Amino acid sequence: MGDRRYADHENRTYIDPWDDESSLLLLAQHHDGTVAGTVRYQWRQFRPFPADELYDFHHYTALIGCCGPEVDRHVALLDRASVLPRFQGLGLYPNLELLAERVSHLIGVKLHAGLVAHENARMVRILESLGWRKTGRDVTYKGWAGIELYKLLEPASGGR
Repeated sequence: MGDRRYADHENRTYIDPWDDESSLLLLAQHHDGTVAGTVRYQWRQFRPFPADELYDFHHYTALIGCCGPEVDRHVALLDRASVLPRFQGLGLYPNLELLAERVSHLIGVKLHAGLVAHENARMVRILESLGWRKTGRDVTYKGWAGIELYKLLEPASGGR
């Protein structure tokens, strides 16, 4: 993808190799060229999650009705979601997420999963407003603490 502006910080740029290897990367761009928001997903069938042990795959297998390697085809990890402060509150992220759900469903993904930092209560509220649920598990990893959430994707029947 190359060098572009962080969607959560207007004054710094980055080169993120995970963008080039992501399964799905959606960018919302302002007419002035600013990347206003991003959402990135990883599909397990293409690339293992960075820390599989953080996710409750036993819970997911029960939800989607399959197990073993079959789960890899049907679970996607929300890897990054951000919107520049000046574009927050306009519904940009919910629209990016809904588009990601439609694309995911088209390739057979049945469940989105993600970890959100405890201090990011706003993101938890946004995800819950979009139908995500908490698994009830708190997760800690290398000094980071968060909440595990998931969403079963509905069949693409025109929906929202």
